Amino acid sequence: MGKSTTPKYRVNVDGMVNVWDIKRNGKPTNDNLETYVYRLGKSYEINGCNEHISNAIGYVPYPSKAFVETNVARNPVTVATWKAGAFQVW
Repeated sequence: MGKSTTPKYRVNVDGMVNVWDIKRNGKPTNDNLETYVYRLGKSYEINGCNEHISNAIGYVPYPSKAFVETNVARNPVTVATWKAGAFQVW
C-alpha cells in the first residue's frame, strides 16, 4: 500500500477545482496563477490537449476568474487571485 498525502493548495478556475502542483506551477503567486490560466485557456483552442471540451460544448471556454487557496476544510486562505480584463483578448 502506498502513502496518501493531501495537497497543500487547490486552484479554482470558474468553479472547476483542481490541485495546484507546486513542482510544475511554482509557488502560488499572482504571476504564476496568471501563467497557469493562460496555459489552460490555450489548451482549449484548436490542437490543444483540451480541444475535445471546446468541440463538445461548441465554443472555447476561456477562464474569467481564478484563485488559489489552501486545501483545508474549514477557513481556507486565498493566496493568489486572477480576473480577466473586461475585454480580454486571448
